[in-house]
Amino acid sequence: MPTKGSRAGRATAASSGGSPQCAPARSRGAADKTDKTDKTATRSARRPVLFVRSEPSQQSVRAAAALAFVASLAVYSNSLTGKFVFDDLPAVVENKDVDSSRSSFSELWADNFWGERMDAPDTQHQSYRPLTVWSFRINRDVTGPGETGFHVVNALLHAVVSALVVFATARVLIRPSTPALATVGLLFATHPVHTEAVSGVVGRAELLSGMFALLAFLVYTRAAPAWTKPPSVLTLGTLGNVLATILLTTAAMLSKEQGFTIAGVCIAYDVLYSCQMDLKVLLTAGPSAAIAAVNRAVSGGKESKHNKQKWLGVFAARCGLLVAGSALALLLRLAKNSQHIIVDEKTNPANHIVSFVHRSLTKSLYVGLHAWLLAWPQTLCCDWSAGSIPVVQSVLDPRNAGTLALFVFLGFLIYKAVFSADTLQRKAELSVAIAFLVGPFLPACGLFMEVGFTVAERVLYLPSVGFCLLLVIAWDRWLGQTEALSISNKLFAVIAFACVLGYGTRTMLRNEDWRDELSIYSAGVQAAPLNAKLHHNAAYYLPDDAKKQKEFHLREAIRLYPLYTSAYVNLGVVLSQMGRTEESIDVYKQGIERHWERPLYSTDVTAFYRNLGVAYRRLGRLQDALESYQMCLRYKPLHPGCKANKVQLENLIAQQPASVAFDVPHLTTDNFDAFVSNSPSGAVVMWYAPWCSHCTEMKPDFVEATKLLRQQGVAVSTAAVDCTQHEQLCSDWNIGGYPTVLFVQPKTASGKQKRVEFQGGRTAARLVAFAKEHSGGGRNSDAADDHSSSGSSSGPAPTDGGSGVADLTGAALSTLLAAAPGSSVSTVVLFYYGGNQFSEAAKPVFAQGAALVPGAQFVQLDCARHTSACRTHDVDVFPSVFAFRGQKEVARFDDDIAAAALSGFLSHLK
Repeated sequence: MPTKGSRAGRATAASSGGSPQCAPARSRGAADKTDKTDKTATRSARRPVLFVRSEPSQQSVRAAAALAFVASLAVYSNSLTGKFVFDDLPAVVENKDVDSSRSSFSELWADNFWGERMDAPDTQHQSYRPLTVWSFRINRDVTGPGETGFHVVNALLHAVVSALVVFATARVLIRPSTPALATVGLLFATHPVHTEAVSGVVGRAELLSGMFALLAFLVYTRAAPAWTKPPSVLTLGTLGNVLATILLTTAAMLSKEQGFTIAGVCIAYDVLYSCQMDLKVLLTAGPSAAIAAVNRAVSGGKESKHNKQKWLGVFAARCGLLVAGSALALLLRLAKNSQHIIVDEKTNPANHIVSFVHRSLTKSLYVGLHAWLLAWPQTLCCDWSAGSIPVVQSVLDPRNAGTLALFVFLGFLIYKAVFSADTLQRKAELSVAIAFLVGPFLPACGLFMEVGFTVAERVLYLPSVGFCLLLVIAWDRWLGQTEALSISNKLFAVIAFACVLGYGTRTMLRNEDWRDELSIYSAGVQAAPLNAKLHHNAAYYLPDDAKKQKEFHLREAIRLYPLYTSAYVNLGVVLSQMGRTEESIDVYKQGIERHWERPLYSTDVTAFYRNLGVAYRRLGRLQDALESYQMCLRYKPLHPGCKANKVQLENLIAQQPASVAFDVPHLTTDNFDAFVSNSPSGAVVMWYAPWCSHCTEMKPDFVEATKLLRQQGVAVSTAAVDCTQHEQLCSDWNIGGYPTVLFVQPKTASGKQKRVEFQGGRTAARLVAFAKEHSGGGRNSDAADDHSSSGSSSGPAPTDGGSGVADLTGAALSTLLAAAPGSSVSTVVLFYYGGNQFSEAAKPVFAQGAALVPGAQFVQLDCARHTSACRTHDVDVFPSVFAFRGQKEVARFDDDIAAAALSGFLSHLK
């Protein structure tokens, strides 16, 4: 900031003859009367317009840049341990172009940001950012697939951009003092609105685009230096700098589309700093008058057509080459767009408002909210779509007042930059700051084209450079109105320190929100409680034991956005897991109705029919289940999951024997506890479903075992529970497969209840032996139902049939997953149902696939024996293959397990 006595150098002008010199400033209140009356554009055009910038020392610029670099690393130090979250998953983790072993380098340049072909007929994204994807690819090759390496690179890139902001500020400010440079750099480095771009790995597009854009600007300032006289010779150095600017502008655009706007900022700098035109003259008297004014200043106040042609020709060559090169790059980029993408109303409701007035007011409101996030970044959210911001439905909406105030203030700034009586250099300084603020934001504001968001903090990354410049310029203007410069400088230091400290603290707190999926969505629900998408995603990432919370968030998502069909799918799954299958069926049916009410590209209706089939089958309604799978295949004839389930169900129905008499007591929720209490030696209970073929086969043996126990005088009661009739009771006892046989004793005084699962052969003799063993004081266990008769439940059972894949118990699987690393796919599990022909056929195919995922452990688990483990992981189709990263399920394959299909799935996990 200026020091005491420096105000005399603020107003500068060229003398009427000779070399331009700095003119002394007039004292306040004693302005020249001629200047007061000189209001016409013609007389303004006669004044010499050249000015001289004060160049900061390289030492001060480097010191301020280093300070911004270090501050940036400091505030983002707690982001390095974050997980892949939000859009990181499709753009980085699941993007085949990021993995050099899954796609070629040429494919990277043909695909969009998400790894899909740009020219694919069903593509839903036209984001073409090959340089960003390439950086992800290099990152993965060098640091591995773990999250930390990506976060480190993002933090370093932001630190570099923060340093570049200081160097750019040194080219923009007329009097770039060290405090001013440091303040701009620190404000940018610590601004909380950047957390989405830095802490979210996918935000690297903003970082790379910002870095290349600032480099382009800095290089162009070498081609168009702000010297006393505009350059009158087009040198090879100038030509090389312009070409380098074009290449860097193109790189910025190939990192993120808005990068091309830096060309406009460069041209504004050229007009105002190198040519030093007066925008007021240019707009009121026309280009000829503005050019004539510059020409007279260049020639010392004399008309000189020869001199005019020299500087104007160089200027035209510079700008013409920059415009032509950037326009060509932009046209080639636009040619990559194969189709117009329609953004659904959940993502951006403003695009779907019929009224032009209300649509314009809503989009203008979004612009105002972006400005508010720059000025007061207290409430931040990863996603502002899906109803977060109610649309404007009336011109009397009080929010319109805030929008109007923003545009009035922006108009005031533009007036000050163009039409005020301020000095030319101060207007130029303000104009370029406005160009940095407005230019990069224009393509993303939504006022001139449809965009796929409402408000997005990430798009403010480069515009925030202009915001930080304006703050420092505003303070400098205020200093010019006071005599107490030393006091003002101290006050400035205090305020700047407080702002940087507040920004840095908020940024570090916000980094914690980006730590994992659950934290970012939970924070999002707090910031935007009307966002249906955030409620949906928060429910998805809540732990399995928080099903009530899951249900609340999913129902809230549906209430806020009744067309949110995926919320119906997930709510149905949660209700089914809670044992409320009838309710889940009703929810699936509602979802189907909503889907056909307004089909959305992101909804797959076959998910409803497939889940309906599973739910109906659980209730024993086999014909309804079969019809659901048929409907699934109607809309997707090659759907492998529905196809396999349909075949299984048809075989089950065809092979189902005639009704078997099951002459044992049947228990209900009302009489279960009483029955067990009246069986002091214990009870053997068979849990079954009428549609289950294994249950039908076991019924005669269970009846025979009951008779044998009575004949042998064993005081053990026997009973059965039909789980299709008493679903809640089966859910309370964690029955996940049929048939399940449990030995149960009455509760002790301490509330414990012995419970052991039968795991032997399903014969009458084995059932009798099982009852005798446990009623006679055999093994007493308080565990749920995951016991192995051959040993401890915490270790793996012998390998299965020579396949080479270990058969685990549920407890052993939990131990294995808990100890596995979470940075990559560590465990692949085959969940099968012992004795099922499809499951048995899948075992050798699964074992052969182990070589496709090096470093991952392949294991299998029999859901006929370990029902609770399979229920915990929501396994309802057999066989199924699940992939885990640590304890988190990241992918599942429950389609027809043929060698080719399974190989494709496993290859995708690499």
